[in-house]
Amino acid sequence: RDGRSDWSSDVCSSDLAPMRAIALLAALALTACQPVPVDAPPPGAFPETEPAVAVVDGHIIPTLVVDAITNGLSDEEREQFENSPQYAEFQDGLITQEILYRKAIAAGAHESDNAQLLVALAAREAIVRAYMEQVGEESVTDEGIAQEYEDRAVEFRREEAKASHILVRDAALAADLKAQLDAGGDFSALAAEHSIDPGSKDKGGDLGWFQRERMLPEVADAAFAGAEGNVIGPVESRVGFHIIRVDGRRDSRPLDEVRGELEESVKAAALDQFVREAKEAAEILYPTADGDAAEGTGAAAPADDGHGHGADDGHGH
Repeated sequence: RDGRSDWSSDVCSSDLAPMRAIALLAALALTACQPVPVDAPPPGAFPETEPAVAVVDGHIIPTLVVDAITNGLSDEEREQFENSPQYAEFQDGLITQEILYRKAIAAGAHESDNAQLLVALAAREAIVRAYMEQVGEESVTDEGIAQEYEDRAVEFRREEAKASHILVRDAALAADLKAQLDAGGDFSALAAEHSIDPGSKDKGGDLGWFQRERMLPEVADAAFAGAEGNVIGPVESRVGFHIIRVDGRRDSRPLDEVRGELEESVKAAALDQFVREAKEAAEILYPTADGDAAEGTGAAAPADDGHGHGADDGHGH
């Protein structure tokens, strides 16, 4: 023992100890920075984000749920739905579901094999639906819309008229209104005040564009015979007396007016093709009762030979 052992021990205690302390502190800092594991939410849990449809026992039912369910409705249709009596029933249904859902989770119902299978099926359906919506949206192009419009030109090439009317029951009132209009009276104001047609009076009497066969014969005859701007009447029909203003004529419906219909048609055709090609590209086997697998295609299952076996496809299966 020449003292070297004590010397090396002193070095360890004096020089290396601070380094070990620094390393320990660094390790503790890294540990502190690691995120604390958070339990995954149970299946079916909504993101608890504002704004809310309702808050049930502290749990938010977000309006995102309404957005998802009403996806595809126009802003006007969405507003009508939210202001209808059906919306209160819909809201109550969501609340009832939330209450029962929380009870089911607390009871562990989501852990059963059957529940997990049903959740998987629902998830598959939702994922496929969202994906197909994406595929459909991506299929819509201005060129495709224009081609669809051209392909269906005969369908849209029909003579239409646009007209407004004031409908009243009394012949004398109708004659008086016609005289006021001839003297420069405001058609929209008179329609709003006197017309008994609830579908048009608040729109200045506007009947929109229509084909001859879709309108009362007396109104259609006047609208299709008169020049744009003419005020015709009184014209008597089975519902009363009409003062009719011809607002326009056209030989076909313009593309912009039928664009929504054309988009749906393009999407449907694109999705049919997408599904067909996906099935044709897939390898599909149909297991048989004896444990073998009969080869098939996405177009059709193999024919049954009457004994639970697919027909011989030439591949020895």
